[in-house]
Amino acid sequence: MRPLNADALRSFLRVAEARSLSRAAALLGLPKSTVSRQIARLEEEVGAALLERLPGGVRLTDAGHVLMEHAAEVVALLDGAAAAVQAAIARPRGMLRANVPHLFAVGLLAPRLPEFLRAHPEVELLVEVSGAAAGAAARETDVTVRVGPLEDSALVARRLGTSELRLYAAPSALGGLSPGAATARLAEADVAGVAPIGQYREIVALEEGRAMRRAQVQEPLARHAMVLAGAGAAWLPAFLARGDAASGRLLDLTPGAPVGPIPLHALYTAQAATSPKVRAFVGFLQRITAPLTRPQG
Repeated sequence: MRPLNADALRSFLRVAEARSLSRAAALLGLPKSTVSRQIARLEEEVGAALLERLPGGVRLTDAGHVLMEHAAEVVALLDGAAAAVQAAIARPRGMLRANVPHLFAVGLLAPRLPEFLRAHPEVELLVEVSGAAAGAAARETDVTVRVGPLEDSALVARRLGTSELRLYAAPSALGGLSPGAATARLAEADVAGVAPIGQYREIVALEEGRAMRRAQVQEPLARHAMVLAGAGAAWLPAFLARGDAASGRLLDLTPGAPVGPIPLHALYTAQAATSPKVRAFVGFLQRITAPLTRPQG
């Protein structure tokens, strides 16, 4: 059997609803002869009569009733696909609500947001910085960014990239040891353990050749500031310390492989997936997070 023609299906549905070829043709803005040919083509394609002609109009045959049930669904899918394409090429505009973790907002997103606003002058951003659960945040936001493993959710998850943790210290915190010797001391002492995401992480000082715990700090930005100030060595998100490591303000003392990869995702509803403003913002997030997966050095 040949594929059914979409325009013919639309005409068939209109005829079935109007119970008249003439009325259906008028509603479609087509000549009655065109609609009649389309119905004849459908009947040829399905191999059965779809309409019974009556003096006052038409009525569906048994085959026509079966086709009508499926045709309505097919036409709805086709119209939805067309609407999705139009939405994809439309201009992003309106309020866009985003929910992002604090470190992601301060360390990565905020410095780059002016680029997005300049590129999309008709979009207004409302950024909520919190650690709310993805499901709860999704009811109020267009796009939610989450770091780490995802909980089960009906949301669409678009992978943005990956992060990792590395062990850093300022040169002044090595206590006269070479970077290699400092790394060895930290590994031997086993005092710079890695806690789960969101829990307290240790700051370890190297004094007189020995590694000693000096503090526990949960907030990565505060830990980063303390390490820069020479408090000791600590695990930090690599993207946060990358610039300091490149300039020599921090040394990478990671013993072996870094911790990770830690996935980052943008979450949004299936309905929002065709929204121009959501598509634009998720694309922007993918661009600014792309460097996270590049090796350091």
